[in-house]
Amino acid sequence: MKRLLIVAALSVTLLLASCSSEEKSVDITLGEGILGDRSVEEVLADDEVDVKDLKDNGDGTVTLTVTKDQQARMLKETKEQIETIDLEDYDTVESIEPNKDLSKITVIVNDQEAFEQSMDAFITLPLGFSGSLYQAVDGKTGNDVNTVIEFKEDGKKPFHTFTFPEDLPESEE
Repeated sequence: MKRLLIVAALSVTLLLASCSSEEKSVDITLGEGILGDRSVEEVLADDEVDVKDLKDNGDGTVTLTVTKDQQARMLKETKEQIETIDLEDYDTVESIEPNKDLSKITVIVNDQEAFEQSMDAFITLPLGFSGSLYQAVDGKTGNDVNTVIEFKEDGKKPFHTFTFPEDLPESEE
């Protein structure tokens, strides 16, 4: 999971690095779930993020100011993260079908019982992080950012639904 958090943070930081100060700006608020265990300062220091403005909102969220072009690139690259998930790593997953804003992602499996006996449910993490990141970059904030991930066999009703990040277990500190 830590690897996924680092990948998500790195994706954001790589995209933010090329901001131009002459273009129109947009604010993006990222929730603490998107940053994972890393503080804003750690993300900025480790990845050398160059943003127009950065504000720690004091509630576990951070607001980044980027150009509209940068926002569009971030949205495109976040969608591509889902499209490039290697399904060979998941024996029972046949396909991934996201909606336009990544608020709902359907995972088609070849056999429900085999899926439930495998570790393939871990696909929930990269899908949930990518969906939530996309929505945050697209302007949603707070409780409006959630990704519903449905698991089903082709042509059948969903046998399991997971809402990210709401259904994540609480971390113990």
